[in-house]
Amino acid sequence: MPETDYEHSILSISNALRSRFDLPVYAPYDPVTKLWAKQYRCVITVLVDAMGAEQITRNLGEDAFVRKYMFSSFDSVYPPTTTAATTSFLSGRYPDETGWLGWHQYFTEVNDEVILFLGTGQYSRNNYPGCADKALPVRKIYDELNEKGIKADSIWPSFGHNGCHTFKEQCDLALKLVQDPELQYLYVYWDLLDDCMHHNGPYSSKAKDMMQDISDTLGELASQLPADTGLMVIADHGQVDTVPVLIGEDEKLLGMLSRLPSLEARTMSFQVKKTYLREFEACFRKTYPFYDLYSMKKTCKEHVFGYGTEHPRFRQMLGDYVAFARTPETLFFSANQIMKGHHGGAMREERKIPLILYPGI
Repeated sequence: MPETDYEHSILSISNALRSRFDLPVYAPYDPVTKLWAKQYRCVITVLVDAMGAEQITRNLGEDAFVRKYMFSSFDSVYPPTTTAATTSFLSGRYPDETGWLGWHQYFTEVNDEVILFLGTGQYSRNNYPGCADKALPVRKIYDELNEKGIKADSIWPSFGHNGCHTFKEQCDLALKLVQDPELQYLYVYWDLLDDCMHHNGPYSSKAKDMMQDISDTLGELASQLPADTGLMVIADHGQVDTVPVLIGEDEKLLGMLSRLPSLEARTMSFQVKKTYLREFEACFRKTYPFYDLYSMKKTCKEHVFGYGTEHPRFRQMLGDYVAFARTPETLFFSANQIMKGHHGGAMREERKIPLILYPGI
C-alpha cells in the first residue's frame, strides 16, 4: 500500500507556514519550519514541479545550492502528483478534503472525465471551463493572508498571475517584489522541469542540466535577498523512469467498466459495472500484478488520500477500485500518452520532496 507519512509531509510544511501567520491549521505541522519562518519579515516559497529529493541527490553535485541547503526530505501527499500536492500545499488540507485527487476526474454534471487544471475532457477533449474550480473550490494561502490584511502575492508561469516565461524571470520578479516592506509572503511556482522529465526521463542529461540551471538561479536569488527575507524551496513530487503498459488495449477489462479509468496513470481508479465486480478484481490482479488494487472502502479505511473531513464527492470520484503503482510499470491508456518519466504512484522516488531553507537553520 502507499506509505505516505502525513505527519512529515508537504502538509507539515504548509501548515507550519499557516501557523506562523496565525491562520487555521488543518494537519500536523513541522515546528522547526515554523521557527525558521518566524525569523523573517517575508518568506518566499518556490515550488519547482518534480524537483524531488531523490532527483536532487542523483542529478546534482554536493556543492549545488539546492543540495547544500536541503534541510530535510518530506513526503508529498497521495497521490504524489501536481493536482493533489500543490492544492494541498496552498490550502493546507488533505486531498480527501479538497477533492483534488488526480490529473483527471469524473464530474457527474458533465458526465465526463475532466482534466482539472485545463478544463478539457481527458478522453473526449470537450471543453468545460471552470468546471473543477466551481465543483471543488479551494481557498489558497495567499488569498487568505490578503483577506486578513497580511500582504501576500504569487508568481506563476506565463499562463498565470504575474506570469513569466523563464525561471530566471520569475526569480528576478521575486527579488523586485520582496523589496516592498509590507510584503510578508510570496509563492512562486515553476513547471517546466516536470515537462522535461516527462519527455526525457528524470535522470536524463536534459533533466540534469535544467536542474543545475534552476539550482544556480536560486543561488543567485538567495545571495541578493534582503536580510529579513527567507527563501524556502520545495517540490510537489519526484518522478520515476517508466516501463509502459497499455491498458487501453485491454478490451476485456475495459468492457467491465461503466466509465473509462480515472485519476492518474500510476494511481488509477475504476467504476465497474455491478455484474462484473468480482470478475474485475480477479482479472485486474492477474493481468497487472505490479499494481496494488484496493476497494474504495479499503482505500478510505487506510486513509490513503489523507485524514481530512472527506469532501462530499470524494468517494464518488474514487469509484469502486483504486490501483496503486509500486514498480516502474505504468498503465498508459494509449500509446500517444506514454511518458519516459512519470509520478503519482507509490515509489519513494516520486514520493520524497525536499525542504530547502536559506539561510539554513
